[in-house]
Amino acid sequence: MQDWFQESPMALVYIFMALAFISMVMANLLSKKVDEWRLNARRAVTKETKYANNHHVSDVGYYHATSGVWYPEPWNSYREGKGYNWDGIWHAEPDQRVVTTSIPQPDEVDRVNRLWFAADPMRQHYYNEYPKRSGFGGSSGRTSGS
Repeated sequence: MQDWFQESPMALVYIFMALAFISMVMANLLSKKVDEWRLNARRAVTKETKYANNHHVSDVGYYHATSGVWYPEPWNSYREGKGYNWDGIWHAEPDQRVVTTSIPQPDEVDRVNRLWFAADPMRQHYYNEYPKRSGFGGSSGRTSGS
């Protein structure tokens, strides 16, 4: 076998290149699979957690602790001509119940995670990581101070 490598030294180079190529392909496939596992493991909400009233989930809505459901409008939000929105329905008067936290309904947790995931959770990383800027470098999410 040693004679074979001495007669064609390029064979060793070709074998090394083939192994390097196979390693790169396998690493790329594994990397994509790991990213997929990470995304599948990411959840916006969980079934065991108590959420505060008006807890917001991007691209889904606001949690109404009184009903254990996320709705597009914040709890007790007011719109002229419509009234106050609570539990997904417009009312003439605001809800006077004092409910600070609750555990969402299990099927609601599944629905929220499906909607959030469909809205591209990788984008959620950038949304949370980098502040929105407008104009001359101002940040829309900050107040005065540091």
